[in-house]
Order: sequence, then C-alpha cells, then structure tokens
Amino acid sequence: MPRSPTAKKEMAEYRYEVHRFSGMKNKRIFVLSLMILTAIIVAIALTIVLTGTLKSSTSKSSTGFMVLPPGDITFNPEDPSSYEEYIALLNNTIEGYEQEVDTENMINCNQRHPEPGQVCYFRDTWLNQCRKASLWGYKQGRPCIILTFSNDSDFMPEISGGPREYPEQIPEDLKEEFEHTNARVGVHCTNAYDYNPYAVFNEYFFLNKNVTGYLPPLVAVTFDLQGKEVLEIQCTLWDTASSESISAHSFRIKRSS
Repeated sequence: MPRSPTAKKEMAEYRYEVHRFSGMKNKRIFVLSLMILTAIIVAIALTIVLTGTLKSSTSKSSTGFMVLPPGDITFNPEDPSSYEEYIALLNNTIEGYEQEVDTENMINCNQRHPEPGQVCYFRDTWLNQCRKASLWGYKQGRPCIILTFSNDSDFMPEISGGPREYPEQIPEDLKEEFEHTNARVGVHCTNAYDYNPYAVFNEYFFLNKNVTGYLPPLVAVTFDLQGKEVLEIQCTLWDTASSESISAHSFRIKRSS
C-alpha cells in the first residue's frame, strides 16, 4: 500500500533525527576519546619528568657531598658576632682531625695505600690558613668553607691506575689539578680564591669506612670578599669516571652592614 505524503514526510523526519542523533553520539564519543587520550599523554609526561627529577636528586644526595657551613653565608668582618656561628661549626667539624694519630691503623695515604683494617689520616694543618687560629679567614674578609662527605655516605670513587677520561665540561684548572695529584675526584667552586690542601680528594681516603678512626677527607676553599658585597658560588663535585658532574651546591657569601 503506497504511503501518504504525510507518512513519507514523517519517515524522512525520523530518518533525519536518527542520523543527527547518531552523528552527535559519534561526536561525543570522539571528544571523550580525545580527552582520555590527552589525559593519558599528560600522565605519562608527568611520570617521566618526576621520575627523572627523583632519579637526579637521589644520585646527587647519595654521594653525601656537603658544604660547611651550609646555605648562604652573611657576615661583617668587623663584627665578630656576625660570624661566630660559622666559626663554631667549623671548629666543631675540625676537632676530630686534631687528635693524635694512631699509627697502628692510621696511615698517611699520600705516601702509601691502606691495607684492610687501616684508614687514612687527615691533619688539620694541611688546610693552611683555613684554621681555628685565623678564625677561618672571616676576620680578614677571606672566609673559608669546608667541602667534605657525610659519615654515612656510600660514595666510593673508582680506584684504578688506568687513563682518565675527563667530562667535557670539567674546568681546565681542575683538570690540571688531577694531572698534578693523580687523583680522580675533585671539586670546583666558582669565585674561589684558593683550595687547601688541593682541590681533589684522594680516592684512598674513601676506603675502610667501618674501621675505627675513619674520618672523611676535607677540602677547604677560601673566598675573597674584600672590596665586594656578594659572591655567587657553585661548588661542583667531579669524578673522572663519570661523563658529567655528580653533585653540586649553590649558595652566596654576602657582606652584611
């Protein structure tokens, strides 16, 4: 039976609505899928960034590399009370290095290598002007800091007599220090005036940490604040076995009024 014009019109309208609804449904599905895909991509990107950040932080903190005093340093050379806290901390740090050397298990590792049960001794006199008697240079406007490692550090540099492969970004003066001392681990601080005893850590000072009398090695760094108001500093730890620096601390030394 042929359909009436009205029935044909209604059928056309029905088909149009079905088609329109279907199109809207597909569009919603497409938009929803796009939103889900975007959320997944963002989540993956954040995971990569956070994982990289955490990995970087862990690799740097695990060395136990420290700067003493920690953080920014602000003082006035003419006001002893402005730097007495820094002096007290440095004096306390160096106390263990002022003790008498037990020659049975403590040896001079600049002359020979430690055997099992032996540790290297480090003398406070090796730090030259960075000592208690000179108030660590603060009174003269040439303050000292100490670079060292925490006692629970698990950092152990490679001990090898093989050739060094210097990281591409390593400062030239530190490279010369490596060649001069035959060490493999060293430090570089921007705006440094002097290093004592050297800008390097003898790798044998990291051996036998569980032996009684063990103390981590030190590097004292002097900065010259004379005629200056502030110094921007970054102290970086370098290991010739690594393709890049392995730890760094940034801070400022500032003259107070």
